[in-house]
Amino acid sequence: MKILIIQQKMIGDVLTSSILFEALRKNYPEAELHYLIYPHTRPVIENNPFIDKVIEYDPKINNAPLNFISFLQKIRREKYSVVIDVYSKISTGILSFMSKADIRIAYKKQYTQFFYTSVFNQNIQEKSSAGIAIEKRLKLLEPLNTTFLSEIKPKIYLTESEKLKAKKELTTARLLESKPLFMISVLGSSIEKTYPPEYLAVLLNHIVEVTAGNLIGSFE
Repeated sequence: MKILIIQQKMIGDVLTSSILFEALRKNYPEAELHYLIYPHTRPVIENNPFIDKVIEYDPKINNAPLNFISFLQKIRREKYSVVIDVYSKISTGILSFMSKADIRIAYKKQYTQFFYTSVFNQNIQEKSSAGIAIEKRLKLLEPLNTTFLSEIKPKIYLTESEKLKAKKELTTARLLESKPLFMISVLGSSIEKTYPPEYLAVLLNHIVEVTAGNLIGSFE
């Protein structure tokens, strides 16, 4: 069995959707699992042991009509059994449909649902402590008619050299003490996805107050 998961756009989405690979691997240890993503998001899934192949879709190149057709042919040659389109937009709907996979799964949207064999409404009730973003993605596995992990968290897999480098920098900054350490993303991918600074400041102060921890994050 060969399975393709499509998750274009942002880094956070790509990392979150990577949970599907761990879930699939536990049920289909012999399956070949591929991930279709934008090039700039690749670092967050590097070294993931559950992903067999990463396919990069560069919109600057592949959105051109002739290049898109060539990319469609490339996907079709892979002969996927299953395509799970987490992004669920028109461009990825076309990719899914043209893959000719027997099972094509996505979220339900009026303008794309005819591309797929199974679609799901994203408006679901949260049932576990995993979080709604995780639960919505795991729901996409239901057409495979098997039981998957109910709670699973996205992970970044670092090399030993990356771990040593991080440890050295944290030690130099005196952040490897017995206090908890929190990494905070201050800026979102757009203004709409950025938590208002005045409220974030209150939240960060509360975290430090309650945990006596240290904070690290990017402010650029």
